[in-house]
Amino acid sequence: MAIVAIADPGQDILVPKPGFPLYSTLCQPNGIESRQYRLEMDDKGLIDLVHLESLFDSQTSIIVNNPSNPTGVVPIIADEIYGDLVYGEGARFHPMATLSPRVPIITCDGIGKRYLVPGWRLGWLIVHDRYGGVLSEIKKGIVALSQKIVGPCALIQGALPSILRDTPSEFFDNTKKLLASNAATVYEKLSRVPGLRPLKPQGAMYMMVGFDPSLFGDETKFVRGLISEESVYCLPGSAFSLPNWFRLVLAFPNETTTEACERIAAYCTRHLRPCVERLEAEMSIKKKLWKIVRNLSSTYGNFAFVGDSANSVLIQKRGHKL
Repeated sequence: MAIVAIADPGQDILVPKPGFPLYSTLCQPNGIESRQYRLEMDDKGLIDLVHLESLFDSQTSIIVNNPSNPTGVVPIIADEIYGDLVYGEGARFHPMATLSPRVPIITCDGIGKRYLVPGWRLGWLIVHDRYGGVLSEIKKGIVALSQKIVGPCALIQGALPSILRDTPSEFFDNTKKLLASNAATVYEKLSRVPGLRPLKPQGAMYMMVGFDPSLFGDETKFVRGLISEESVYCLPGSAFSLPNWFRLVLAFPNETTTEACERIAAYCTRHLRPCVERLEAEMSIKKKLWKIVRNLSSTYGNFAFVGDSANSVLIQKRGHKL
C-alpha cells in the first residue's frame, strides 16, 4: 500500500541492493521504476551514500530497511519490521522518523518479526508528516487502498492490544540474546571454512555468507547441494540481487544452529577436496609442459616465452620456421 500510495506510474523508488525482492516486484506492475542503491558488502553492508545520491531526481522516493543508517531529503518508506532487533556491539536502532523532523516518512511495521508471530500478516503504516501536509493526499490513498484489501483475521486483530501492551521486555531481550549468540557461532565456525566469507550482522535475524564460485559453483548449485546432501536450507544471494552469497536464518535454537554450521562445513570440505585435486593436477601438467618446452628451447634455440612459469605461452622467434 505504501509503494502504490507514494509513487505514481512513471516515478521511481530507490530500493537496496541486496534487498527484499518484493520491493521491485510490487513496483513493476504499477509502472513504477525501481532503482537499486548499493550496500557495500565489503564494508559491513553499509549504504554507498555517493551511489545513493547519484540516483536522486525530482520524482524519487526511498525504501530503507532499518536497522540501517541512510540519509536523504525526499519521501521515505522505512521498512522497520526488524526495528529494535539490534544486538551488535555498540549498535543502536534509530527509527527513521527520529532523524529529521522535516522529511516526510512512511514507516512499515508489524508483529511478524520482533514479536515472533510470522504468518499472521498483521502490520501497520505510520505516516510522519510534521510540516506542510506533504503526505495528506497519500494518507487518503492509503486509507482507500486499505478498504479494498482483505485484512488480517479477527483473531489476531483482537489479540493485538494485549500483544503490544503485555509483552514483557525480557521477551525481546531473550530474542536478541539468541540472535547474538547464533550470529557469533555462525561467524566463528564458517570463517574457518576455506572459500566462505560470512558478514557478521548487527541486527535482524539473518546472516549473509559470501563464497568462492570457482570452488563451489554458482550459489544456486551450492544451495541445492546443501539441501540434498545435508538437509540445510539457505536462500541463494541472487534472490536479493547478490550473486555468490547465500543467506542463513539465525532464529533457531543454539544446538540446531551449531549443527547446521557443522553440516555446511562438511559439505564444503567434501566439495573443496576434488576441486583442490583438480587444480593440483592442472598445475602438475603445466609444470611438466614447462619442463618439456624449456628442453626444446635449449635444444633448438628458436623459441621464446611470454608470461611466467605458471601461465606462459611458447612462441616461435621471428625468422624461424617450425
